[in-house]
Amino acid sequence: MYKTLIWCSSAMVAVAALVVIVTVASAASPQEHPAVTNMQPQTLVAVVTPTEVPVQPEALPSEEEAKVEQLADYVLSAMNSWAKPDAFSADYDPIAHDIASVALDPKEPPIWKEDKDRSRTAIMLASIGFWETRYRAYVDDGLCNDKAWRASPEGQEMMRKFGFCDGGIARSIWQIHADWGGIVVLPANYDDESQDIAKREWCYANECAEDDSFVVKPEEFTNRKLAAYVALHMARRSIRGTGGLCQFTGEVEVGCPKAAARYDWAADYSRKHPFSFVKLVEE
Repeated sequence: MYKTLIWCSSAMVAVAALVVIVTVASAASPQEHPAVTNMQPQTLVAVVTPTEVPVQPEALPSEEEAKVEQLADYVLSAMNSWAKPDAFSADYDPIAHDIASVALDPKEPPIWKEDKDRSRTAIMLASIGFWETRYRAYVDDGLCNDKAWRASPEGQEMMRKFGFCDGGIARSIWQIHADWGGIVVLPANYDDESQDIAKREWCYANECAEDDSFVVKPEEFTNRKLAAYVALHMARRSIRGTGGLCQFTGEVEVGCPKAAARYDWAADYSRKHPFSFVKLVEE
């Protein structure tokens, strides 16, 4: 009987001790006993399943934007094939993009009626810019027309190496003379052959003024897109009127060698590298 009582007492003491241990362990903070948190029953742990966010497909560009990008890539390839850009070049990408944008402007007809995709028109503009300036940055950004820069040692050295912009009056990579009040850009008209050819497409601002036209002032030729519009009108009038670029280059020599170089260069590239638009396919 004493053994039984002793055994019961021992059991009760053990149970009491276990209760104390459990109570102390439960009261302990997770910082003091990090293992307590980790060993909670699995059924008490909240499992958070991340919400899946569907990936939205990128919006396809509009047909007009896609065409500009494709034609710009075509023009850029031509420019790179003619001369790789160097430390003195303007950035080719925006030049190609501006040329493509102007060539594809629905308000502007191409140089040739049959040039439906405008690729020949764009390449002609790129060719003129290449032969005129090799896309030099100091010409593109207007420094070549700045008197202070032209007088500086840097300006003198650059012009000695690459050209002097006809004494500072030729502007943009297309070297357009615009110091007579700027250039008035006239609407193109393929059908009305009664117009005086001297007043078709463009004229100097101090010589004409039209209600349905706009004037690009000399200082605005640092806007490359505006300069490209003027170059397009000048090239289109010259080619449609004479079959070449003699009017654009202002040559009086028989055969217009500078004009021929620019025109033939573009025609040869267009012939060897035909262009066509690739339609966008929605997946």
